[in-house]
Amino acid sequence: MNGNCKRVLNVCIMIIPMVNFYAEIPRPNAIQVSQLRKWFWQCALSLRYKAGTNRLVLEDLGKMTQVANGGVPFDGKIAKMPDDLFKRTWRINSTAAKASLCLMAQLRPKSFLTGSEVDLGTVLSAYNARQFHHIYPKAFLKAQGITFHTANVIANICFLSASENNHISDKNPKEYFQKIPKDQKDDIFEASVIPKQARDGRLPFDEFMKIRSAKLKEIGQKLIAKGMI
Repeated sequence: MNGNCKRVLNVCIMIIPMVNFYAEIPRPNAIQVSQLRKWFWQCALSLRYKAGTNRLVLEDLGKMTQVANGGVPFDGKIAKMPDDLFKRTWRINSTAAKASLCLMAQLRPKSFLTGSEVDLGTVLSAYNARQFHHIYPKAFLKAQGITFHTANVIANICFLSASENNHISDKNPKEYFQKIPKDQKDDIFEASVIPKQARDGRLPFDEFMKIRSAKLKEIGQKLIAKGMI
């Protein structure tokens, strides 16, 4: 679980089970840490606390007590992600967006133009919209007759520094993908969950969305089941 991620989820609610656990077990063992990781991802990616219901918090408090006593309540039955999680509208403060950003952060995303790792501490703590990039820019898609609503979805978002976001601006992916350092291209694309079929920037937007959404969901399922990628 990336520590930066906890800053952008609904901390006021999710911190309650964690505080309860660490009050009992200040130094968790490996099995307990694994359980905490699974709880985090099951809770985050299923949007479990979206409504902030007290019943679910109380239920998780009971499970945290089980973990403290050596139980593994977050094994077995797997929480389910919403089928449309990554196709939802990109709103920087939405629960779905925050959970998705935490998932993307696990890949340790890299700068498109330099290959250096994105400073997630800075990006997630500042949480500035300019630190996130529409892979297929909205203005580029608008020129093709694709509406803002269709373009502005989570699966079209990746991490990017504000300076690079400004530099890339509304360029065609076919154009700005060519500026990615060739010797680092595969690593940069992998870290940003850009599917292999899309790495020349020529894939139609609807196909790109379908394939990238499926890849993000695959990563999410691993996190839910294992607590890590």
